Amino acid sequence: MLLVFVQGAIQLVAQLVMAIRSPREAKTPADERERLIEVKAIRPAYLLLFVGCALTIGTMHMGLNVWQFAHCILFVMWIAELLRFGMRLYYYRRAV
Repeated sequence: MLLVFVQGAIQLVAQLVMAIRSPREAKTPADERERLIEVKAIRPAYLLLFVGCALTIGTMHMGLNVWQFAHCILFVMWIAELLRFGMRLYYYRRAV
């Protein structure tokens, strides 16, 4: 659960900093380029999430209890979100 709270705090702080630095830009709706970047960034993150969750099912056969299984799922979700954020940054820098 700590990773979930850390991820939420990182998102909140980043959005607040961006809104404070440029309030006018924070209020503008997303254009086509930003929506395209978001769609492209979701694809690899979703694939990682799918594969990670499928592999996490194998941890039940290794003798892990339900609590550890839930932590494995949360860890995979956290890694997928980090990948999504990283891909968004990559696509923004690459000017797709």
